[in-house]
Amino acid sequence: MNGWRSSAESKKSLLSGTAVLFLVLTAGIIVQEACNSKGTQRVQNQFLNHNPKVSYVGIQKCAECHQDKYQTFKHTGMGLSFDSASHTKSSAYFKKDHIVFDSVKGFYYYPFWKDQQLFIREYKIDGKDTIHSLIQKIDYIIGSGQHTNSHLFKQGKYIYQAPLTFYTQEGKWDLPPGFENGNNQRFSRVINAECMSCHNAMPRMAESSAYQFVQIGKGIDCERCHGPGELHVTKWENEQTKITGNDLTIVNPSKLSMDLQIDICQRCHLQGNNILQEGKKFTDFKPGMHLHEVFQIFLPVYEGENPKFNMANHAERMQKSNCFIASQHTNKPMTCISCHNPHVSHKAMGKNYFNDQCLACHSPNSTLFTESKYQHTAQSNCINCHMPVSNSRDIPHVTVHDHWIQAKPKNSTENSEIIGLKSINGGKVSNDKMILAYLSYFEKFDKNPIHLNKAKDLLEKSENIELRIHYLYLVEDWPQVINLAKKISPEKVDAWTAYRIGVAYQMRENWVSSIVWLQSACKTQKDMVNFWQKLGNAQLNISDIDGAYNSYTKAKNINPLDATVWNNLGIIYARKSEAIRAKEYFEKAIQLDPNYLLAYQNALKLTNTSQNLNWKRQLINQMKKNQLPTEQILPNELLQVIN
Repeated sequence: MNGWRSSAESKKSLLSGTAVLFLVLTAGIIVQEACNSKGTQRVQNQFLNHNPKVSYVGIQKCAECHQDKYQTFKHTGMGLSFDSASHTKSSAYFKKDHIVFDSVKGFYYYPFWKDQQLFIREYKIDGKDTIHSLIQKIDYIIGSGQHTNSHLFKQGKYIYQAPLTFYTQEGKWDLPPGFENGNNQRFSRVINAECMSCHNAMPRMAESSAYQFVQIGKGIDCERCHGPGELHVTKWENEQTKITGNDLTIVNPSKLSMDLQIDICQRCHLQGNNILQEGKKFTDFKPGMHLHEVFQIFLPVYEGENPKFNMANHAERMQKSNCFIASQHTNKPMTCISCHNPHVSHKAMGKNYFNDQCLACHSPNSTLFTESKYQHTAQSNCINCHMPVSNSRDIPHVTVHDHWIQAKPKNSTENSEIIGLKSINGGKVSNDKMILAYLSYFEKFDKNPIHLNKAKDLLEKSENIELRIHYLYLVEDWPQVINLAKKISPEKVDAWTAYRIGVAYQMRENWVSSIVWLQSACKTQKDMVNFWQKLGNAQLNISDIDGAYNSYTKAKNINPLDATVWNNLGIIYARKSEAIRAKEYFEKAIQLDPNYLLAYQNALKLTNTSQNLNWKRQLINQMKKNQLPTEQILPNELLQVIN
């Protein structure tokens, strides 16, 4: 490597009325009468709009016929969940003193408007001097403003989260959830289909990509709860169509069984570790399906009666309630829409609306009424007593009503000890699925070794090589990863397994084998910056300069704000003896990340000529101002000469 060091890582037209009728008559759809747990008849259909060829039409098309629902829904939290960044969309306060400081990494953040556009400035200071400044335009605001506004920006077909969130309840700017405690990803957290499909209308993705957005909406819309509307619109626009019985072109959640109703809500209001079923994507779920057909949701199990919960665990908490459990023995089982009207904002419902829902059951005139020493009246504040507000485990500065309805609510405990994971939304959980749940939970949420230990125990009953490689990768047992890799081929595994094997070979400095596996990973999943970076590193180590340049360039095209990409391309130009270009790229890397020690090291190696003495002094001074360890860069005697 000659001393150079690289970093680690149509729209289809609407179907004709004749075609719709043909589908209805010949699709072979069986309408089943399904009973809920206590015998109430509910229509449970294989809806025609579950067909993947049926398109989403958008909320404006729905509004043409359902104007009343549209006018109220657009003011709900769901209707306000996502939009372009504007003064109207933002719920935040903007003042000169609204500055957030990341005390671990030393960055300040300041939001401001200019020419009706929202920007976030990242900067560092040394005394009174600004030693780093990066300004990023914000394209979207995500969050209704009832709890938070977070901020996204677009780079090509990719969308990234900015490192600044406004917390509405406290009127406070701070780092976003997950960016705290030294985990600030700055401008590199890419938004994927899983995230976007919960906080917005159903996005349209590029083929074989979970990150490239072809089309995104402006908030959660009608079709998130009713399914894609193309067939429904066409059927109603056809004057000759006579609709009798159930309209199978659209889903009416109120006519679904209790479990299918709840699955619509807990698609997003049950936040955990989501594990996709084989061959499924997050955009595959449609109302009227069982959620576990697409993915299963795993949550931690804690010791103690009432541990803290995640903000969006409403559905899971509700199902712990005696109200919910008791209602399953009635003709009207409790679901989310027993209390929530999804078409109307809770702010417009009036202060007594939710109390009235409680008193519909808890009153002497109700068949569910039981004697109580407490007298419940129309003036009772049921919610405050039985669903008190609580801080969530995962999001700071936010309180939510606990949807576990209890006669005598207990205080939540923060330090409950985790004892395992469980699947919340039903469906059979295989041994291999449980292993994957533990491994991915360790990777994404919690580095507690209990997850690896649980996975290791379950692996004794599994013959799945990919899961075993995943585990060995996480415990950094590179020789064992390589031993297992010899039993399989790159074409027979998923992209992440190929990537993990490529990394294992790289850690053992077997660059040629690393390239084979990493090329397979990049071919299967083309939009992972880390994949291309690792491939470029291996290519550079065998002096395949052109190959490394192509790999690093593809990484840069995905995220041009990634400082490691610019550092690595700087190495390419240095290896080509193009010092001027190399200097530009190292400087760009340092500009993007003034804490990036590796970029300084490579830049200083480039300055080992007398002509570059001034730049060398500048780099050393810049390192000192950013409190980076200059003694690790150059010998002490050379530092003395420069100073």
